[in-house]
Amino acid sequence: MNAHFVKLHSGSPAGLRSQTAAAVEETLRLRTTSLLLGLDALSILDDAVIASMIVALRELRDVGGTVRLVTGNGAHRKRLAQLGLDRVFDVLSNPEKAT
Repeated sequence: MNAHFVKLHSGSPAGLRSQTAAAVEETLRLRTTSLLLGLDALSILDDAVIASMIVALRELRDVGGTVRLVTGNGAHRKRLAQLGLDRVFDVLSNPEKAT
């Protein structure tokens, strides 16, 4: 199954919600249920980023899908681990590892 890759880039909470909602819609439109969210363009993983990732995961899980995170940023990976989200999401170092 092919995964749809989207690089998150917006810094505002509304922008992140909009961007992840559009990513979920596009993933489903492409007839796949696997979404890869690229995090490296974001300076920090704040509450808005975390919330948007969880909402996307819930929406795709409702249809049997999943969200995987892509980041090579050590600080991002550490934050995900501190929050226990590395046990909720698969965290990849680059999108090519999704195959």
